[in-house]
Amino acid sequence: EALLEKQTERVGASTDGIHAHHPMSYGYFVKAAADVPVVLLEKYGIPQAPVVYRGSESRDEVAKHFVTSVSALVIRLGNLLKATNVPISMSVEEVRMHNAKSVCDMCKLTFTETRCKVADHCHLSGRLRHTLCAPCNLKLVTPKFVPCFLHNLSKYDAHFIVTE
Repeated sequence: EALLEKQTERVGASTDGIHAHHPMSYGYFVKAAADVPVVLLEKYGIPQAPVVYRGSESRDEVAKHFVTSVSALVIRLGNLLKATNVPISMSVEEVRMHNAKSVCDMCKLTFTETRCKVADHCHLSGRLRHTLCAPCNLKLVTPKFVPCFLHNLSKYDAHFIVTE
C-alpha cells in the first residue's frame, strides 16, 4: 500500500507533481504444500499465517524492508530444503498398491529390467507420491528457485520494489 502526499513541485517544463507516493505497508503469505509438517516450518521460522508490515515515520524504508524480509525467508526455505530428507514411510495399503502397479504413473510405460519401478516420495514428509520408472523419478528434482507471485507488479507497485 502507498500513502499519497500532496506535492506542489514542478516535475518538468510543463508538468506539475500533484502527489508523492510513499510505500507504507506490505503483506505476504507463504503457501506450503499440505503434507509439509508444521514442526518443520516452525523449526526453520517459516510463517504459517499472513505477514503484514506497516511502516513508520521512515516510510522510504518499507520497500527495502520488504526486499530484505523476503530475501531472508528464501534463505530459510533453501536451508529447509537442503537439510531435510525424510525416508519414505508407506502404509501396508500403499505397499500393496505400489507392488501391484505395472506402468509408470507419469509416462505410462511398462516397468522392465532397464525401466525399474521406483517409489517416489516427498522428502519433507516421507509420504509416497507416485510409483514411477527410474528415468521419470530422476526428472522430478526440487527446483533451484522459490516461486514468488507478486500482485500488480507489472503496473503501479513495481516502481517501489525495482528501485530496491
